[in-house]
Amino acid sequence: MTKRFFIGYSLITFFLLNSVVLLAQYYGVADDKVKPLLKEYTDASHLLVPNQWYEIRIRVEKGITTYSVNDEELFRYTLAGGEGDGHFGLRLLQNHVLFTDFKATIL
Repeated sequence: MTKRFFIGYSLITFFLLNSVVLLAQYYGVADDKVKPLLKEYTDASHLLVPNQWYEIRIRVEKGITTYSVNDEELFRYTLAGGEGDGHFGLRLLQNHVLFTDFKATIL
């Protein structure tokens, strides 16, 4: 079964008005199934501030995925054999975002 992962990092995460940064896992099954929360931040220092630039780095190397914001690693997840399909996506929902210097590099 393909596993998918989701990082919610926005001013309106699940319409909670900038109250959480989270890493969740999706199993590719029906929407009514549980989607386990793997880690979250709810403190003010990890929430977005309007009109501020952020450097986001997502790195996948040797079966380990890391997600960093402004050089602070927020999430680290080790994939078991057969997890992950190599796809990557960005989803924008009710926001005003500008991406600059977007790069995807094979390590």
